[in-house]
Amino acid sequence: MSLKKSMEERVALAIENKDGVEGKQTSTKPVVWWIVGATAWGLVSMLLIVWSFSVYV
Repeated sequence: MSLKKSMEERVALAIENKDGVEGKQTSTKPVVWWIVGATAWGLVSMLLIVWSFSVYV
């Protein structure tokens, strides 16, 4: 939950400063990697649940 809030703040900051008016370049790489990681975590979790049903049933 705490990482979600942090990533939401980074996305809001990136959207706010997308032109780089203040000279600050906000990188979106951490946000993209967080999304990729969360997706991978979800897929692995679902696969493990399906696998456990096929093994133990």
